[in-house]
Amino acid sequence: MNPSTAPIPSLALDVYWPMMKSAALITAGELGIFAALSPGPLPVEELAGRLGTSIQGTDRLCAVLTQTGYLERTPENRLGNSPHAQAWLTQSGQQDWTSGLRWFGHAWQLMSGVREAVVRGSPAITLWDRMHAHPGMGQDFAAYMKDYAASVVEDVQRAIHAAGEGQPQSLARLTRRRILPSVSRTARRYLRSARLAHPYPGLDY
Repeated sequence: MNPSTAPIPSLALDVYWPMMKSAALITAGELGIFAALSPGPLPVEELAGRLGTSIQGTDRLCAVLTQTGYLERTPENRLGNSPHAQAWLTQSGQQDWTSGLRWFGHAWQLMSGVREAVVRGSPAITLWDRMHAHPGMGQDFAAYMKDYAASVVEDVQRAIHAAGEGQPQSLARLTRRRILPSVSRTARRYLRSARLAHPYPGLDY
């Protein structure tokens, strides 16, 4: 359907439901719900106790996460991670992207300033200045970029090997030559930073 001809209810769902889903996922990542359920399903009362949250609030949040496919309820009415959440949002899975959820929480707050930035022509404070003022924000961003880089490092290694001839290859050039799948500019910057820091094993980056 052409967005310009979509009925009002459809437009409302395009905004409201994705917003609720995003808020639920970000909150789950910040509270550590997926990590808490990684060993196995728990009753909501026990899950709330481990998280230090209210039973009622936890149950409502988990209802949204269940409806969106990130949690499952067992026949005994216990809450557990779905296979997708277990694989991508826990340490015991294929790769833990919880760092991304934490960073998205910061990004969510940044979005509240979009109107002001449009009116001014620029944000009141740059992202990097905001990170300087709030170190935890920068740490969460760095953790997310580290995990992002880790997710593409094997592709990078294979691409460099495939390029052959021992010639230096940039990620951008490998992407243009279609030897390497598209890698975001931010991830390329992180990988370059990691390479520069490699000679200094004591450096915590």
